[in-house]
Amino acid sequence: MGRARDVGAHRAFLDVDKAAFQNPPVREVLWEQDAWNDLAKTLEMGTRVFPWAVGYGKDSDLWPTLGYERHVVGGIKHEEKWVKWQQLATGRELPPWEAPKEHNVDKFYRVDLRKPLLWIPVCTPSNSTTGVDPRAPVGGARKGISFGMASDGRVLLPGRLMIAPTWLSSLGTDPEADWADSSPPAFGYLHLTNLWHCFPHMCWSKAGRLFWLRAHRFWDRRLDTLAITPRGAPWDEKTRALQLPSGFFEAVRALTPPHNGDLPYVKAADRWLAYRRMHALIHNLVTIAQLIGRKPVIPQVPCDYVRAVQQRSISTPSDRSRFGVSHPSVVATGPADAPVCHLAPGTWRPGGPDQCYHNRIMSQFDYNDWLASARFPIASDKDRTPPSLPLPTFPLEPPSTGLSYESAQIDLGAIKQLCTAAAAHGNAPVLQLDGLLPIRDLLIDAPIGVSEFASEAKRLASGKPRWKSLLQLEQLRSLMDACPGAKDFLQQRMACVGYYLAE
Repeated sequence: MGRARDVGAHRAFLDVDKAAFQNPPVREVLWEQDAWNDLAKTLEMGTRVFPWAVGYGKDSDLWPTLGYERHVVGGIKHEEKWVKWQQLATGRELPPWEAPKEHNVDKFYRVDLRKPLLWIPVCTPSNSTTGVDPRAPVGGARKGISFGMASDGRVLLPGRLMIAPTWLSSLGTDPEADWADSSPPAFGYLHLTNLWHCFPHMCWSKAGRLFWLRAHRFWDRRLDTLAITPRGAPWDEKTRALQLPSGFFEAVRALTPPHNGDLPYVKAADRWLAYRRMHALIHNLVTIAQLIGRKPVIPQVPCDYVRAVQQRSISTPSDRSRFGVSHPSVVATGPADAPVCHLAPGTWRPGGPDQCYHNRIMSQFDYNDWLASARFPIASDKDRTPPSLPLPTFPLEPPSTGLSYESAQIDLGAIKQLCTAAAAHGNAPVLQLDGLLPIRDLLIDAPIGVSEFASEAKRLASGKPRWKSLLQLEQLRSLMDACPGAKDFLQQRMACVGYYLAE
């Protein structure tokens, strides 16, 4: 991170002819912690610091003219951007309550809660305001843009700038995030600054934050009623959902590779295959739900299945996490004797037309509340049993073993048949999708089957991280008459790309 340097009067900055420059600053995401890092670095160095958000200037010829110079220290480590924090021991009195009587809590407290607090001194600031109008120094010397002109005599006091400890704010990373509803709590919830859980890979998203709050029952449902919740309430009178049969949970449990108690050792190939099969089932659910114009109900999964398929490495600290669950696609909640594992939103990464909020999918906890609410549209209790939507017959293997993705043909007739059958139950609030259990190695919108699941040969050979969908614009246009969700299918797939697995 470079320093800001004086290049003349403040108003001169506004007179720079930006059109004369060839290389504009590179735009990057303004992360919240980066903004705080800029502030802390400014206080540490006593001068304005180049903002993290635009890539430290990189090769732009505009920033040097304005006085921002990039000085890379430590190569790719960019040591110049890190604040020189000092450490302050926390002592044994923090947090001010007893530890929960749960497994893994001793190591969690020792490693994550007893770390020294980081702080930097904040000296008495200059008696100045932000109404700065500095003059260019004689000879053009650049020593830093001053903080401002003298004020009317009000002086701020010195102090410390500290990083809030884990017990005060949820950082949203494993293992801290899943200890939030332990009893007694492992820390005081203040503000969720990040959440790195996404399906199927780790990412940051605002949709993930809201999901985390709702899964832990920290979100005030009255905000849904008042229409204040971002993206609206999870359901209304027009909501139509598609769920898997109740046997889904046990079907996923049956995928659990053999393991040894709380410390599973499972071969990587077995872990990947077990997770890929569950992932494919979710993929088929959300694909069909969108085509027929319904919200997919994303089910919970067995926590013992998650423990068996999660990666055993330093990057997944399951020995400090609640219930030994530490998976980027899973958020664990509930009491010590009855953990619940939720599949995170399929946003994958910020961007696209939207993120995978509850207006696009319905998590199991929202679905259960909907069924129990007075707003669930039923005439009698018997209406709570959803009609069945049988799955048409799809081929499990491509017509020939050497068939490429591009030359394969998707069975659009079977998809139209499915949409027509769903339309006959248009007033039913919930449909149950039958035909995917027992779990089969099948993607209904990609030309791969049993043999490809076992080896992933085509995907590995392509060098791409996801299976390729054959539901592209041409195919979707041909489905629009029969399938109400075909017109918005690509937008849904980009917003919830993690569930769809498709390009």
